[in-house]
Amino acid sequence: MKNKEAIATLEKREQLIEKKMALQEQDARTRAAAKDKRGALMALKRKKMLEGELTTLMNSRMTLEQQILSLESSQTTAVAVSALATGVSAQKIMNQQLNIDNIDVLMDDMQEMQDMQNEVANVLAGGNTVMDDEDLLNELDEIEAQELEAKMVD
Repeated sequence: MKNKEAIATLEKREQLIEKKMALQEQDARTRAAAKDKRGALMALKRKKMLEGELTTLMNSRMTLEQQILSLESSQTTAVAVSALATGVSAQKIMNQQLNIDNIDVLMDDMQEMQDMQNEVANVLAGGNTVMDDEDLLNELDEIEAQELEAKMVD
């Protein structure tokens, strides 16, 4: 906020100097009309000095305005970077929870459950057909092999 206050002060000073310049120009015209060449030249010299001061003030104000824009841009960048950092942190946490091995086991379990459901549906759709003991023993062997494999993976 000090920069904005300084700009306001500089603008007031610029206005004052512009008024003084107008007065010096009017004084030079008045003196020239009165044939006071020396007085007219002095008034023009004072006006020229005031013009130099006005230029300095305007340059100072421009520098302050550039600094304000730069600060605002930096604040915007900081907000964006902070948001990005928050997003990356959240993504890291989510990725830690998503272990590929656990997902593979989950997918295998899901497929096994689906297969069992399909078998049950097939049996129910087949009516009252009685399964052969040999088919049941083969299925039991298959289940035991899967359980053994699952234990070895863990």
